[in-house]
Amino acid sequence: MTAHTVVYTVGYHGRSLEGFVDLLKKFDIQVLADIRANPFSRNPVFSKQQLQSAITDSGIEYVHWGTLGVPPRNTRCVQSNTQQAGV
Repeated sequence: MTAHTVVYTVGYHGRSLEGFVDLLKKFDIQVLADIRANPFSRNPVFSKQQLQSAITDSGIEYVHWGTLGVPPRNTRCVQSNTQQAGV
């Protein structure tokens, strides 16, 4: 029998850190892959160090996999296109 891996996507905008962790636990997430090229946030609790600490303290593995994220030079372009699309 073949094992299946399920991948979820989640955003943190508009959530508290506690609510974010609770959401991960609700869906039994075992590993959080942070794909942001630069793992910083205007909300400091979602910057890498604090996020990683909270995630690992809750028993979830944290992995920073920034090569999957949007390169910094393209971030403004993605934000602009997202806003134009009404996302």
